Amino acid sequence: MYQSYLKSILKYSSIIFVLFCASALSYADESLVPKPFRGDNPESTQVIDYYGLSQFYEKTVLDMGPSSRHNVSRSVARVGTKLKKKVKVHTDGEGNRFIYESFDTQKNKALLTQLKEQLIGVPTQISLNQLNKDEQLAYWLNLYNISLISELVNIYPKRNLKDWLSGENSILEQKILTVADIPLSLNDIQFKILKNKFDSDPLIIYGLYQGNIGSPNIRKEAYTGKHVYKQLKANAFEFINSNRGTFPYSTGFQISSYYERNKDYLELSNKDLKMHLLKYAKSDVKNKLNNTSSFRANIDNWHVTDLYGTERTYGVGAPVESWDVNNDEYTLTFDNGPLSLNQKRQLQSLLKIRAVNFGGGSVTVTDLPDQIEEVEK
Repeated sequence: MYQSYLKSILKYSSIIFVLFCASALSYADESLVPKPFRGDNPESTQVIDYYGLSQFYEKTVLDMGPSSRHNVSRSVARVGTKLKKKVKVHTDGEGNRFIYESFDTQKNKALLTQLKEQLIGVPTQISLNQLNKDEQLAYWLNLYNISLISELVNIYPKRNLKDWLSGENSILEQKILTVADIPLSLNDIQFKILKNKFDSDPLIIYGLYQGNIGSPNIRKEAYTGKHVYKQLKANAFEFINSNRGTFPYSTGFQISSYYERNKDYLELSNKDLKMHLLKYAKSDVKNKLNNTSSFRANIDNWHVTDLYGTERTYGVGAPVESWDVNNDEYTLTFDNGPLSLNQKRQLQSLLKIRAVNFGGGSVTVTDLPDQIEEVEK
């Protein structure tokens, strides 16, 4: 069922351009950007249609909602063993989830690769400098995120991604893409193209999903030129107002180590960082920030943002989501199974937090043909 669904997405996901007349190109000083990606057309109204990519994310991303700063329960040893999984209680329940569990076959991985290849092929249809900067920004964010996911499904079910996302041999440093005949790494996109084309705008870092809980969210939709800054601001607001983004302590303020890794975009001096955080913080966070004299960039969570944990049974099918507005009930159903008891507990715990984040209600987890009991707030 899931494979058929992905095929239907790809059928309608070819990159479509709506072309209008364009005026002369305008160029900025982008000497550090590879030549094919320099320049833009501010008056261009040419648009890339990401409908297929958005449909893909709609079915593969679980939106956890705004963080309630809710802690998860500590791990319980499985029957017959004293081994427990390490849990970061402040952050493990946060962040949107991607259903890595469904990409355990080469066929499904290949379908994901096709989505990536379609994006890679965009510059062969039109030069990127024919687009305005918002369209270019959305393009690079979408290409970055789908490319990272394509790499991570190949190493899943690795749970801790730190070794894969840091160091000279990390996924981010490898030349995994060739766009317009230019070999690129994901770090090339982030620190050469995006940084230099967009004046180190710190909002950009919130659009670069890293695959781990400690990163900004993967959205349940593709970025679009029309809405890209609205989408980035929403990601910034969610991240800054979550435990994995900021956390006050008695004499100061903890922030995500993600900011340390992105200091090229955002100076970590108290003044600059405070001004940035205050711009998107809720009132309760603002009050604490205003009284903060120091920051410690030591919040991290390298655990993969999968749905129910990597202690899994292979062959689990695609989750199907539904939300009953009238009864305020969220249901997640798997088209085949089974899930282990430990997986059910993890999923149940995660969805309970999701219900709290969305303001209450109840959660039902269905693993055909059995059903787990309803979880109340």
